[in-house]
Formats: sequence, C-alpha cells, structure tokens
Amino acid sequence: MDLFNFRDGELCCEDVPVADIAHQVGTPAYIYSGNTLAEHFRRLANAFAAADPVICYSIKSCANLGILRLLADRGAGVDVVSGGELHRARSPVSQDRKSSMPAWGRRMPKSARR
Repeated sequence: MDLFNFRDGELCCEDVPVADIAHQVGTPAYIYSGNTLAEHFRRLANAFAAADPVICYSIKSCANLGILRLLADRGAGVDVVSGGELHRARSPVSQDRKSSMPAWGRRMPKSARR
C-alpha cells in the first residue's frame, strides 16, 4: 500500500496534490504519508505477532518527530545509537515505551541517563 499516486496526471499524497503542498510550504520539502507508514507498521506487527516482538523504529533513518509520534502511538519502540537520539526519542515517546541501544562500545553520557 502506497498512498502516493497519480490522479489525472498529477502526483498526489493521500489525494492531496504534491504541487499544492510545494506551493504552500516551498521546496525542497519532505512529504510523508502517515497512513502509508501506519499501514506498513500494522502489516509488520501482524506478520510477527506470534513472536510478540518489540518493533523499533531507527531514529537514525529519520528523526522526524511526527513520524516518531505516529509510530509510537501504534506501539513502536525506538532504536537509538547515541545520547542525542535518545533525547530526541523522549519527546514523542513516553517513558514506558521500549527502546534499543546497541552496546557496541558506546557509553551513554550522564545527561542522557535516567
């Protein structure tokens, strides 16, 4: 499922013409489909439901707070590799959410620890 489609020869994101978005916010602009992200997360969670996994979103891939919030609201944890990423994750992700931080040689600065 991808909600970026051409409608009457015009690229749209969830039925909103991308040209209209560009006109309103300027370019360059990053345009995401929240419904597409939510649907792909749902499919992934359903596919692995029997294993009861913790599905974590890598902040390194995109630290957009809107995306973090959208996925956190659906039960995603976060994968962080630095204290800065952990700090960013705490904004939309409540303390009861799970997070993953690889231990390969990293030390969390005291300011990032709780």
